[in-house]
Amino acid sequence: MTGRPLPGEMGPLATVHRLYILGWSNAEAWKEAGQWSPPRLYPAGTELLREGMWAGAVYLIEQGLVKLSCSGPDHRPLILGLSAQGGLLGPNSALLQQPLAHTAEALTDCHASHMTAERFRYWVKTNPQFSWRFHQVQSSERQRLMMQRVAVKCLS
Repeated sequence: MTGRPLPGEMGPLATVHRLYILGWSNAEAWKEAGQWSPPRLYPAGTELLREGMWAGAVYLIEQGLVKLSCSGPDHRPLILGLSAQGGLLGPNSALLQQPLAHTAEALTDCHASHMTAERFRYWVKTNPQFSWRFHQVQSSERQRLMMQRVAVKCLS
């Protein structure tokens, strides 16, 4: 088995790309599913969430680019990734009520809405549409990370 899709099938990378194109990361769909604050401008360089702190709110990026980073072994920041329109910042910390594993900093001027962590937990527990959407996004992100690991493994 080569791991390549059979003719007519989509491979995992194509699946992730297709999900993104179909709007799994669409901020408007999130806005329709839950009660978010009006968007606010966060200028480039603004820290929305800090590693080691508990997320008191979950942020929905409506416009702009956010850098996700953590402290490396030598205490220098390691860039983990970027989050853009439709991305959620802090949902795992909010749900698990645990400190953040990363810092989220606006790389460009960003517009983001937020929802308190308590309200986010409530929506995930009580609103099937919101909860289903969250599961879809989390699954898509997990798939993307697994494919990223496979790509790195292929390079080594």
